[in-house]
Amino acid sequence: MVSDAALATALVLFVGILLRACVALRGYSGEGTPPMFGDFEAQRHWMEVAVNLPPTAWYVQGKNNDLQYWGLDYPPVSAYLSWAIGRLAQACGHPELVALYASRGYESEATRVFMRRSVIACDVLVFLPAALACVVAGVAPGRARIGLFALLCALPPLMLVDHGHFQYNCVSLGLALWAAHAAMVGWPLACSVAFCLALNFKQMSLYLAPAFFCYLLSGCLRAGAAAAPGATRARRAWLTLASVVKLGVVVIFTFGLCWLPFLGSAADAVAVLRRLFPVGRQLYEDKVANVWCTLAMLPGLKLKQRLPVDKLLTLTTSATLGSLLPPCALLLAHPSRRGFLLCATACGLGFFLLSFQVHEKHVLLPLLPALLLAPSRPLEVGWLVSLCTFSLYPLLRRDGQAPSYAVLQALWPLLCHTYAAVAAAPAAAPPPTPTPTPKAAEPKTPEPFSPRKSALKAIGTIDAGIDAGIDAFQGLLSTPSKLFKDTAKEKAEAEAKAAAEAASKLKAEAEASSLLAWYERRGVRLLPAASAAGMLALHAAEALVAPPARYPDLHAVLFAAYSCAHLVAAYAAAVYCQWRISATEAPHTPFDPPLVSKTYYLAPAPATRLKAA
Repeated sequence: MVSDAALATALVLFVGILLRACVALRGYSGEGTPPMFGDFEAQRHWMEVAVNLPPTAWYVQGKNNDLQYWGLDYPPVSAYLSWAIGRLAQACGHPELVALYASRGYESEATRVFMRRSVIACDVLVFLPAALACVVAGVAPGRARIGLFALLCALPPLMLVDHGHFQYNCVSLGLALWAAHAAMVGWPLACSVAFCLALNFKQMSLYLAPAFFCYLLSGCLRAGAAAAPGATRARRAWLTLASVVKLGVVVIFTFGLCWLPFLGSAADAVAVLRRLFPVGRQLYEDKVANVWCTLAMLPGLKLKQRLPVDKLLTLTTSATLGSLLPPCALLLAHPSRRGFLLCATACGLGFFLLSFQVHEKHVLLPLLPALLLAPSRPLEVGWLVSLCTFSLYPLLRRDGQAPSYAVLQALWPLLCHTYAAVAAAPAAAPPPTPTPTPKAAEPKTPEPFSPRKSALKAIGTIDAGIDAGIDAFQGLLSTPSKLFKDTAKEKAEAEAKAAAEAASKLKAEAEASSLLAWYERRGVRLLPAASAAGMLALHAAEALVAPPARYPDLHAVLFAAYSCAHLVAAYAAAVYCQWRISATEAPHTPFDPPLVSKTYYLAPAPATRLKAA
């Protein structure tokens, strides 16, 4: 018989797929806009190239591959997926979708349905199983587990970008989610394989690489001491080195398999690298919610017009490394599961805000680890998701996804507040154990009277009383001040206890009046509500006030700047929370023994829930 939990999980999964299908009914990137169209055409063209050309020609300018027309610029695993979907299109009766040259700009209802279904299939095969694995291993059975799975299934930015705008981010995000799950469960080698695959699917997974690197490195540094606490320093160093070498072999082997068709010559490998990291591009594209685009609003700070590309690279690299240093240092010094998730969130935000060549879709990266923090901070995580969805609005509006955006943005807060109520509800108390009714005592038969036994018993009682009296009298003679000393000691203890209670009360009153305590009482709801009010105001201005002719992109710039300011605050909050929990969170590294049954790695510690986060 199917359990209620299994039925609820299946229902959540069904609703998540249904929402994706509804979003896919709307428009996509570049629909009906020649000559370059958009991301839909880019994905279709990569299938065309992968099916008709050998792998060594995929990344090279040639007679049959014009890199100026949506040249392939994703790593090899993404190209392999394009090849597989292209072959599937040929087998399913859509050869015109991947015909060389003739398929450029090809649009039909049948091929549109095929492409949309391919994204849903990738989501179902990669991302959704990873989400389910995380919640099953991370949250105890119950409504909280189903609620977290619902949050992961109904993530608005992912649905709108992949199934609306049209991309395959669900594959790279799903692989990264598998890697995070393996790391927190205690499978370091599986973590390395999964994250290497994520990196080789989309290079934007580099946003999370510092957190994974530091989490695995912290495990290597502690491997020697954990394996042989009484060993010499040389022995511990050798065990640490062995752990590093083991991970290195796995990483090299995985990368080697992914890059195997391009390792025949150095020229082939270099051609791929040049396409993956095109430094000749500009600092950012469109109106992205990062620091550099926001600074361009100020006079004299349009850096991409004032500085050459090499200096922009130096500036952005230095700024990005500076943003990565605090969370990575904290994770190395105090590794823990929630510390890892907070570090990954901060690193993803640091890259998005400060790195070179940022796209709007890259905001999905910090959301992935942040969502796994929902069991301890559901309202804050829900606000961050709404904010990131808001930052994508100018892109989604161009794709005809404004109605889908409005519906998902309205439903998401309701889902988050429902989950917050479920996660905060105390667990149901087990039913009381019935107390057995005591049996009636059987009447005892009185023993017959014996004069001899009664006399002996009376004499023993009298002797015991005389001995106790003598001992008490001798004790008083030897320590005549004992009674007074005991009284003084009890008085001192009572005074110390009263002073401790008074100090505790004063401390509690001071904490109650602090900013952090105010946030826990009211700010956790007021601040996201104020932020949401600002988003609604900008939407109202965009709908009611036409931009001046001199600044046609005014509304898009305001959306980006508003989102950027909040994302900077989110980065600071993630680093602060990581610092707060460093002294209270239970230490953990991927090299720790795998989880035992009935241990859930996403459940917050009750004693530190409010204080730590």
